Amino acid sequence: MWAPTSDTQPHTTDARKTVSLSKPCSNTSRSPCVRKELELDAEPLTRAPKPRPVFAWARYGDVAVKVDAWAVAWTDHAVAIRRTTPNGEEHKSWVWASAVRPRRI
Repeated sequence: MWAPTSDTQPHTTDARKTVSLSKPCSNTSRSPCVRKELELDAEPLTRAPKPRPVFAWARYGDVAVKVDAWAVAWTDHAVAIRRTTPNGEEHKSWVWASAVRPRRI
């Protein structure tokens, strides 16, 4: 189970009763996770009351890039991240929990 390290306690909800952060695996299919694999209708979803700083491996097509990001929600298997590109665009995607590590700021 993926769990960030922080003093802030996350808010856990049942994913079937929540509004998604954004469309999972949207953002022009940059996310390696697909909706079916995320199992958001069956997995409990934890939302961070305050985004957590992380390093994450994000995929752009066939290219994997280690990025500074913010974890905004997670299940046991996947993490929803938000990141800003060097040109100022905000990207949101789901990545596998094994591709995420805490980052100190």
